[in-house]
Amino acid sequence: MKARPLPLDEVVRQARHIGEASLSERLRHPGTQDEIGRLVATLNEMLDRLEESFELQCRFTSDAPHELRRPRESAEYVEALRSCLEEVERLTLLVEELLTLARLDVDQQREPAEPILLNNVIEETVRRLEPVAQERNVDMVFEISPQVTARISQEAAGLVLANLLDNAVKFSLTGGQVRIRLTMGDGEAIITVCDQGPGIRIEELPHVFERFYRGTNARANGTPGVGLGLALAQTIVHAHRGRIVASNQPEGGSKFVIGLPLVG
Repeated sequence: MKARPLPLDEVVRQARHIGEASLSERLRHPGTQDEIGRLVATLNEMLDRLEESFELQCRFTSDAPHELRRPRESAEYVEALRSCLEEVERLTLLVEELLTLARLDVDQQREPAEPILLNNVIEETVRRLEPVAQERNVDMVFEISPQVTARISQEAAGLVLANLLDNAVKFSLTGGQVRIRLTMGDGEAIITVCDQGPGIRIEELPHVFERFYRGTNARANGTPGVGLGLALAQTIVHAHRGRIVASNQPEGGSKFVIGLPLVG
């Protein structure tokens, strides 16, 4: 029997029904693989993680009074607060990226593509991530290039670059270098991001853009992240009729190439 399409209004109604007392409930999947089906699947994955986080919060609330009565050194309180802050930041990032992906899935997030100078976007993104790179003793180098204009929204381009550069910095070895190159070819503006990290295992390359996928190196090293950054980057690039490819460099380290429609 063919699955019946599920109206978006019905998805909204079901989502509003779920609250703290009913976090175990899930949205009814329409059984289709269209935009609505993917949106429902994404929201249900988010509910899985929210339910897990809520349960952890409940256990923390239950255990906290007893633990807080026990005398502690100030350093222990500082470490506990730092851990809580990191968890809040992780969950905030997770929700923001899930919402962006959900909107892109139903074609509600795509901003009007406009001719923008990619040189400026890259320079601004490098400046924003420079403190993180310095903390890890990683040098970010944007190679000198001619001015290149592509058709993509400013915010979308910045978000894609921020995800790629953040990954490159996180996986680079201490004292390593991240290189960003901007060129043109075959009607495309081409952005290349290379790092000097461990690279990506050959068997994992086909999966790096999957949602919630985290490679062996990320799991083994405890690298922060929820496995949505590259999925979000790919979704945005494809929404602007571009391409994004992951590979390894012969000398070591990973390499990401973005191709966007060229203007002029």
